Amino acid sequence: IREICCDTGFWGKPIDPIFQDREIFSDLIVGPYLRKKPDYTLVAENNGEIVGYLTGYPDKNFELSAIPFFINVISKMLFRYLTNNYNERSKKFAKHILTKILKEIPKHPRNAAHLHINLKDSHRGIEIGKQLLFFYEKMLKEDSISHYYGEVFSSDNRRTFELYKKLGFKFYDKVKTTIFE
Repeated sequence: IREICCDTGFWGKPIDPIFQDREIFSDLIVGPYLRKKPDYTLVAENNGEIVGYLTGYPDKNFELSAIPFFINVISKMLFRYLTNNYNERSKKFAKHILTKILKEIPKHPRNAAHLHINLKDSHRGIEIGKQLLFFYEKMLKEDSISHYYGEVFSSDNRRTFELYKKLGFKFYDKVKTTIFE
């Protein structure tokens, strides 16, 4: 899961040219789900190879419950930043996370579960994402949770919005991100 997260973290491409610290990146993106709610992690396999995942967080206060985890990860990042363990591009990314990212998080619906989904490029467009969402919705329904949300980093020239509309998502808020500029 962490490998796929990093291999697809820059709009479907590897995060490495943007940020060299795969440990911190995967901790930021999938860490809270894997550590706090591993039972809500679904994995897609094809011929024994993990090709995608959906990590979910059924609790309605995802951000609040993940704060201690994020403080720990941000502390590690800050230490590595200050001790010159990052190249110049990674320093720029880390600085953005440390100073701007909270302003670039969209509003989300109250009392909703949360999810993060990712597939290897070679396995997109063949219904795997729909299957992961189906099973996640089934898990939520069993726990009497009626709705969920995800946050998407996208640019104006990406197909992301059309894809999510096609999957039945409605957009609650939109905030311009500068993280990949």
